[in-house]
Amino acid sequence: MELLRHLHPLTGHPLAGVIVAALLAALIEQRMARRRTPDFSVAYRDVKGPPPKAPGPQP
Repeated sequence: MELLRHLHPLTGHPLAGVIVAALLAALIEQRMARRRTPDFSVAYRDVKGPPPKAPGPQP
């Protein structure tokens, strides 16, 4: 409710406010999802250089 009291005097297009609120909610949701997701890159941190090339066709 405190946030609404500060935002109420601001004038602007209501649709712009909805868009900004949706973008802010999406940003917060992505940050929360990033914390819940395990780090899949741990297995590849010690790998140096590109992967080995696939063998070519046999003559």
